[in-house]
Amino acid sequence: MKKKTVILIILGILGILIGSFFVIHSFYLDQKVKQEDVEEIDNFFETFTDNEEENLNENSETQVSKTKAEISTNYIAVIEIPKINLKTGVVWSNKSFSTMNRNVSIYPTSVLPDKVGNLILFAHSGTTRVGYFHNINKLQEKDPIYLYYNHQTYIYKVVEIWEVSAANYTPLKQTEEKVITLITCKRGNNKKRIVIRGELIDSAK
Repeated sequence: MKKKTVILIILGILGILIGSFFVIHSFYLDQKVKQEDVEEIDNFFETFTDNEEENLNENSETQVSKTKAEISTNYIAVIEIPKINLKTGVVWSNKSFSTMNRNVSIYPTSVLPDKVGNLILFAHSGTTRVGYFHNINKLQEKDPIYLYYNHQTYIYKVVEIWEVSAANYTPLKQTEEKVITLITCKRGNNKKRIVIRGELIDSAK
C-alpha cells in the first residue's frame, strides 16, 4: 500500500507540474502575442504619419492580386472599436484562411475603404488570445468603428446586426456603397455567424 500511495503522490505532483507548465506557457504566449501586436501597431502608425507614398499608394486591385498568394507580415490597416476596447492590426487573408489564427483578416474578395464596395473582416470569437471579435455581439446600431488605412481614418457607423448560417454567403456580396462587414462565429454554435455591417460616415487624413 505504501508503494502504491507513493506512486500516486508522485503522479499527482507530476500532473500538477505539467498543468502548471501549460498554464504558464499559455500565459507567456498570450503576452508575447500582445506585445508583438503593440509593436506592429506602433510601426503601422509610424508609417501612417510618414510620407511613404510610393509603397502605400498602390491601387486596390494590385494589392489584392499581390497578397492573395501570400500572408502579409505587416498590417495593411488597423481597426479600432472603442465600445469593445478593440484596437488591432488587419492583414490580408491567405487561401487557407489561417491568418485568422493570428490576426483580424481581410476576406479575399474585399474592396479596400478608398473604393466603393464591401470591406469584409473576419476573426475568431472565442476567449483565446486571437479571439479579437469575442465581444462584437455587444455592438449596437450607431456604434462607431474606426479603420486606419493608407494615411486616412475611415469612420463607420453600425447600421445592421444579424445572424446567418455558416452556409449563407450573403454578407460576402459586394455593395454599391462604402461599407465594412465584420463576421465571426457565434459563441457556442459554430454553424452560425454574427454579422455586423457599418456604413462609412466620414474619412479624414
